[in-house]
Amino acid sequence: MDPFPSPRKPRDARRLRRIAARLLFATLGALATGGLLFAALWLLYPFPAADLLRPRASTRILAEDGTELALTLGEGDQVRLPVRLAEVSGWFAKAIVAAEDRRFRSHFGVDPFAVARALGQDLWRGERFSGASTITMQVIRRMEGRPRTLATKLYEAFRALQLERLLSKSEILEEYVNRAPFGRNLVGVAAAARRFFGVAASDLTLGQSALLAGLVQAPGRLDPIRRPEPARARRRYVLARMRADGFVSDGEAALADAEPLPNRLQPSPFLAPHFTRRVITRGAVEPEARTTLRPRLQALAELHLRARVAELRGEGVESGAAIVVENDGAAVRALVGSPDFFGRRGQVDGTAAERSPGSSLKPFLYAQAIDEGRLTPATALFDVPGAWREYAPANYAPRFQGPLPASEALRQSLNLPAVRLLADVGVSSWAGTLGRLELFEPGSAAAVARRHGLGLALGSCGVTLADAAAAYATLARGGEHLPLRWLAAGTAGETPPRRVFSREACWMVLSMLSREPLPDAAPEGTRPGPSPVAAWKTGTSHGLRDAWVFAVTPRWTVGVWLGNASGRPSPALVGRQAAAPIAGRILRDLAALEEASSPASREFARPAGVRTRTVCMASGARASPHCPSRTEDVFIPGVSSAVVCSVHAAVTVDATTGAAVCRACRHGRATREVVVERWPADVEAWLRASGATGAARIPHDPACPSNGRDRRALAVLSPPDGQAYRLLADTPDLSQRVPLRAGGARGAVWWFVDGRLFGSGAAGDALYWPLAAGEHLIECVDAGGDRGASRVRVASEAAGR
Repeated sequence: MDPFPSPRKPRDARRLRRIAARLLFATLGALATGGLLFAALWLLYPFPAADLLRPRASTRILAEDGTELALTLGEGDQVRLPVRLAEVSGWFAKAIVAAEDRRFRSHFGVDPFAVARALGQDLWRGERFSGASTITMQVIRRMEGRPRTLATKLYEAFRALQLERLLSKSEILEEYVNRAPFGRNLVGVAAAARRFFGVAASDLTLGQSALLAGLVQAPGRLDPIRRPEPARARRRYVLARMRADGFVSDGEAALADAEPLPNRLQPSPFLAPHFTRRVITRGAVEPEARTTLRPRLQALAELHLRARVAELRGEGVESGAAIVVENDGAAVRALVGSPDFFGRRGQVDGTAAERSPGSSLKPFLYAQAIDEGRLTPATALFDVPGAWREYAPANYAPRFQGPLPASEALRQSLNLPAVRLLADVGVSSWAGTLGRLELFEPGSAAAVARRHGLGLALGSCGVTLADAAAAYATLARGGEHLPLRWLAAGTAGETPPRRVFSREACWMVLSMLSREPLPDAAPEGTRPGPSPVAAWKTGTSHGLRDAWVFAVTPRWTVGVWLGNASGRPSPALVGRQAAAPIAGRILRDLAALEEASSPASREFARPAGVRTRTVCMASGARASPHCPSRTEDVFIPGVSSAVVCSVHAAVTVDATTGAAVCRACRHGRATREVVVERWPADVEAWLRASGATGAARIPHDPACPSNGRDRRALAVLSPPDGQAYRLLADTPDLSQRVPLRAGGARGAVWWFVDGRLFGSGAAGDALYWPLAAGEHLIECVDAGGDRGASRVRVASEAAGR
């Protein structure tokens, strides 16, 4: 055996080289395969652009002057206030980088050193101890919110590499500061700075920045209010990292560490809550919406509404609402939905609730009638009893005034003239006008007309305070309707105006409503300025459930509603007494503010299309030679009726007997002419029945052939004069009625029971009157003015025994 064997190094070296080559090729193959796979994934799964869209942010609702009114919640019911990185304190940006990703500016989305460190620490401890997420990877996590697993880490790393190719480092950091969670439904540094410290993100101090940067790691465990000691320790750690990275000096860190921790959240603003709700439901734009509201006017409206409700609370009035609209542009300057938002039913918005408006819609009926040439302010309307089928309205005061000017009928808010006027205008036509004023839902005017009929003139429908105020502002703008504007000019598209009435008709209506000052409880000597000239109209709903007032000046429209959210009635709920003083006080203060700033016109400008003419004082029509009294009236040339007065006429009478004679009988007689009033038959009937002066009828000459001597005089045939009846206790009321019939009638017949109009019908028709205990006078009047009467007595069964 050879004691000196030959060395085998060449063979071993060749083997090692082959192994190394195989390993190299395998590694290169793996890298090439991995690269190709990565490139394929990169191409097949590009970064989703939708992830770059930030969640819906909160909206800051601002008053016209920038005062913050409210803050809405963003997506997920979280407070989100996005800001640009330039609007964030430099201390906070440095604190985040120091605490979360110190090599953020140098890595490409994934930090290899952090990954190696995390793997080593996890392997050494046998459990997950340290993460390796970069700021970019955390942005990906908060964009998509996947469960925290190893696969998710790999996915975040892949997406982080892509994101770094799309955004700059500053843009990625901006995404981070706006998506970082801070607990208590606060997302983003701006929301956290606001609620914890009451400052903007740009005003955060070093200590505040370090505290918030540390809070991101575990918002619940490190909450500075609930767990101050862990929060303080975490802040100290962040400051130490900033000091180690050279961001702060030792002295700055020490001062920051001594800053006190917040002990409570800063309150969010909550002003004009019903107004801000309106803005939010209209889709306020993020991140802020500057509105039309003026805080000073809002405070005035709240003050006067709250004070008046307190005055009336003892009479069963617990709620109310008010709105102030600047007519030019229809901007809402103040809106109070209830006296106390946190009180009983205080969250019910009284400006948005549909209520019966009572008589407050009448001005729009008069405006339409003026535009149709049916009346002018002096035109006589008839406040006499009337019935339309089964509808027999009455006035608020249980009396009638007969013929009176339209201006007085509107100012006194008489019901019968309004119902007669609506019957003349047409319910469907006026409902369409109210629809163009947006008092009803679009397309519902026809249904409203069918449902309410003539009762629409008295407010049998439902409207909201805000919509009605917008309609009154239309009158102030000369008939051009605009929807109420809630956002400041330039923040929303402008709606072109829609003409509903002529300028001339609006001026006439406002003039008719301006003849009496608004009630104001403040003594004259204590008012800060002169009472403004205002056109105003009240409304009281049936059953005393709602009291309304609308007051209009050239610049302002004020609307007030008083009532109860439950609909409970109260005898105090009369528009003139309950609601009108609030509008007076608000307008008084508005006038004082105008004087202090820029005085506004106190008078409504008369349009050039309004002219003046002489009219009959009784009828309001153009005066004829026979009209005994005349007055001046305004009219619209080419629109207003030019008919000459037909109420006054000359009648030839016998000079001795005073009886009317026809033309054929005048020869050889001493005659004279007298002027008589000839009103419509129903008005004439009421005048005669009520014994009103001026209703005396000139008798006919019995010898005159035109009188028809063979004509039978008007008489009540049923019930006969002196008839006695007895009411039976066990008999239905419908079976205890008697027919009303007249004989010798000329034309229609009007029936009166105890001086009150019961109904009317054609000659020969019967009306059925339900028996009522007592003695009754039953009268009938025909179209010729003849009259018949019958007295009856009705006894109850018990009384008869």
